[in-house]
Amino acid sequence: MDAPDSVAPAPATEDHLQERVRIIEGAIAVFSRQSYRRTTMKDIADELDMSIDDVQQYFPSWQGLILSTVNAWQNQRTGGLAHVARDQGILMYMRRLVEDTVAEPMLPRMLLSVLAEATDPTHPSSAYLQTRYEAYHQIIITGVEHDIALGRLPVGLDAVRAAEHIVAIWEGYRMQSLLRPGMDLLKAFDHSLGMLVREWGVE
Repeated sequence: MDAPDSVAPAPATEDHLQERVRIIEGAIAVFSRQSYRRTTMKDIADELDMSIDDVQQYFPSWQGLILSTVNAWQNQRTGGLAHVARDQGILMYMRRLVEDTVAEPMLPRMLLSVLAEATDPTHPSSAYLQTRYEAYHQIIITGVEHDIALGRLPVGLDAVRAAEHIVAIWEGYRMQSLLRPGMDLLKAFDHSLGMLVREWGVE
């Protein structure tokens, strides 16, 4: 699902779509290096050796480019780890997300900033981002259900509640790590996740 834009885009020819993908990839590269708050349309254009006007032919609004970039990056990240959830379980999948965040923190920080803005129901992208967030939660729920079916997690475990607990641990520590730079995010996550699964009766 592509992100909404405030201005109707040009007709979606194959060349047009390919150029949008190229711009999004350039934006991902820029945002992986520098702060979302410090980045401008000019930074994206310079990364691609384009003019700002050329970029705006494909993304008329800054907000549209931001949302499309976040969407594409999230799809790449979750899609790239889908095999981990399938083969090793949802808990290892979540741990890999933590490892990736520690290794490359800039885009996850950008995602949190964008989501925080969208908590305002009057924000133009609020409904869209809530839908995306629900889809992310569903990945975790489905992973828990898969693990229950395979015997990795105990029968009778409430998949929805379990997913909420897993995400609460992850997102609570992720927020703390932004405000406590010396915190060992992976160690803290492992400790709390270990306590949780022991409570579930998992060795």
